[in-house]
Amino acid sequence: METWMGYFILGFALSTPIGPVNIEMIRQGISSGFYPSWLVGLGDVISNLLIVGIILYGFSSGIVDLSYLAFIAVAGGAYLIYLGTSNLKTKLSISSWPRPVHLLAKGFVLGFINPMDFLSWSGVYSTIHQRPLSFLITAFTYLMIGCGMWNLLLSLSVSWCRPYIKPAFIQGFQLISGLILCGYGIFLAWFGFKMLVQ
Repeated sequence: METWMGYFILGFALSTPIGPVNIEMIRQGISSGFYPSWLVGLGDVISNLLIVGIILYGFSSGIVDLSYLAFIAVAGGAYLIYLGTSNLKTKLSISSWPRPVHLLAKGFVLGFINPMDFLSWSGVYSTIHQRPLSFLITAFTYLMIGCGMWNLLLSLSVSWCRPYIKPAFIQGFQLISGLILCGYGIFLAWFGFKMLVQ
């Protein structure tokens, strides 16, 4: 039981760093409330499941390589720069929430285009790949539950604070989030370009 709790905590911890998904969850939580924020997080969990599936299959067949990660990094960097500049041009305001499918897709794309997720899950897999398949499935299940718990807590926290957030803070957050996304996108694109030329 202690082992499974450790994987739960690891999944929770892997989701806490501020990145594109968490920024978008906070934006949706401020502008539209709990469910839009949570749906973005759910899309990210789904992308993590796909990444884990690719890693489990890829490490045995060789389809996961640096050129693939480099392509993901360059494409993901370009998308994040686009998203960041859009944030800088758009005013964030309290509004009704977008279509659920759109929110799920956004969370999925933001999670899947981040090569750091591939590297994180690859690192986890490398430590347990010699265990039986049943152990791997259970371990990754607890990891995903940990990710989902962080997303739930973040969505609840932002939606709870929403009534107390002032317009000046909203616009300040929109500016900062746009700059962070642009910076993260530039870093990813440069990271991918370096992998391609090496």
